[in-house]
Amino acid sequence: MKLEEIDQKIGMPDIDAEWAKFESEVIESEALSGQTRPKALAKHVGWLSRAAAVIGIVCCLSVATWATVYIVKTVKGNHTPETTTVEQPVSPTDDANPLVTNVANDSISVDDTALRFDNIELQRIVAILCEYYGVEARYENEDAKHLRLYVRIDKTKSIDEVVEFLNHFDKVSMEVHDNQLIIK
Repeated sequence: MKLEEIDQKIGMPDIDAEWAKFESEVIESEALSGQTRPKALAKHVGWLSRAAAVIGIVCCLSVATWATVYIVKTVKGNHTPETTTVEQPVSPTDDANPLVTNVANDSISVDDTALRFDNIELQRIVAILCEYYGVEARYENEDAKHLRLYVRIDKTKSIDEVVEFLNHFDKVSMEVHDNQLIIK
């Protein structure tokens, strides 16, 4: 059975005949209106293009402004300044001088919201973090164990967020992989 026979059987109109009918109606209506369709369409398209361009620019600027504000708030809100101290050797005569203080004040404090480490070696910090988050530590750089840090760690953060935060220190490079905290 040919395609034309199937079309006739199901009552499908002849597409070529319908297209010719449509063209003749459109040409007659354009002739009566006195202008061709492309010119009329060009007037509307030009105006719509300009409006769409203005709306697009306004939307892009709004999104860029929002993103900038969000990033600035995030960076300011989550950034804890890195403290660098220079340890001075303490001699017995320094105790007599009230202007000389011992910079090394090793302390670890824990409260409901944070772990605070003041001048603590990285190996002690990592040991506490491993116990808290239930991960194991693996050192690829033994010298990293002896880095001393002043840091406050929010206990509500995940181990990935804590590692990302600690990686902001110059000499610290860590990653979490397969339940292991790898210190490079």
